[in-house]
Amino acid sequence: MSRMSAALTWLSDNMKTYLSETGKIRRDADETPGVSMTVGKTMADIEGRDGVTVRTNIADFLIHASDYKINGVAVEPKRGDEIDYGGKTYQAVPIAGNEVWRYAENVNRTRIRIHTKEIGDAS
Repeated sequence: MSRMSAALTWLSDNMKTYLSETGKIRRDADETPGVSMTVGKTMADIEGRDGVTVRTNIADFLIHASDYKINGVAVEPKRGDEIDYGGKTYQAVPIAGNEVWRYAENVNRTRIRIHTKEIGDAS
């Protein structure tokens, strides 16, 4: 394992241990509670229905890829997935074309960054 890979593994593990809170992932009727996640943000240009582009902050959730599970199976996030966190519900939305998620780091690819928008209070 390279030094960079080892450092990223250490950082990722410590973020999960010390900087994460738990939330819930939902896809349709399937829910996965107790998922450790860290909140981040991304500046994005969003084009509205009227064709006007607006620069906005997108709420991102950083989650270990192996923890993003539906029915106990690790899956990739997809548009429309919901995350309950901090009393609010967020929905996975695409930015930069169709990018709903990306790896948080390209070396180990252990954490994913899901782009979301707040859609209301958690149920």
